[in-house]
Amino acid sequence: MATQKVLTTPPTTKDKLDAIIAGGGEVPATLTQEDLAKDLPEKASDGHSSTGACYTCVTERTPPQSSPAAIMIGLFQTIPRWKLGSVINFATYAEGYPAPGDAIYAAKCLIQAAEIWNAEKVGVTFKWVPKIEDAAFVLGYGGLLDTVLASAFFPSGKALEHMFVYEYGFDKSPQESDRGKFTNYEIMKNAFVHELGHVLGLRHEFAMKPGRQFEGGAVVFGTPNEESVMSYKFPPQLQKSDTEDTRSFYKYPLIVDYIPDN
Repeated sequence: MATQKVLTTPPTTKDKLDAIIAGGGEVPATLTQEDLAKDLPEKASDGHSSTGACYTCVTERTPPQSSPAAIMIGLFQTIPRWKLGSVINFATYAEGYPAPGDAIYAAKCLIQAAEIWNAEKVGVTFKWVPKIEDAAFVLGYGGLLDTVLASAFFPSGKALEHMFVYEYGFDKSPQESDRGKFTNYEIMKNAFVHELGHVLGLRHEFAMKPGRQFEGGAVVFGTPNEESVMSYKFPPQLQKSDTEDTRSFYKYPLIVDYIPDN
């Protein structure tokens, strides 16, 4: 009888991929540098009925539901963030989208959003990598989820996290807000800037605001700004207070620091 291999430490992403291959499965394909240079067909969604400009983010669906403030941080008993100086690697799935070009477009938008945060030097940086085993998280397609554009996660010790972009994120129906005219497709980069805020450990701007959008489980950190990229002001735009407060957040003591499992 074959002996069973028992892990004494949590499996890494490579361990899991090796197990998939050993079992005769196929490792999900991710985009390469050459793929990003290709011009492949896209298939934007057919539009989605909406009463107006809206941005629904479900990253905080798991935490409970928290005065307009600056950046909001916290997740119940701990305030998670990455270790100062960390590089958070991310990969992008090549398959699972309505069309190959959609995967490339979404990947480029996420890379652009990462560059926006990197330019602000908040204490950690994002880096796109072609191999999933080198990544702390991977971008994938989540299909249709009502008016949700994208979702992400908070800092943790997991070997591999996921960010998702949904069908509504590819919608090309004209919309308008007090920030101007746009389509969800055109501002996918902006949506990813918001989601990467969650990856950095930021909660929604309105997380502790009493009312319908109350989420709870957060604390106020920094300067109040209802225009924050972590609000539902649409399209999301990074504010000076977002970057300044995030820099301060990453220098603040007594917070749980995670190291990305790249």
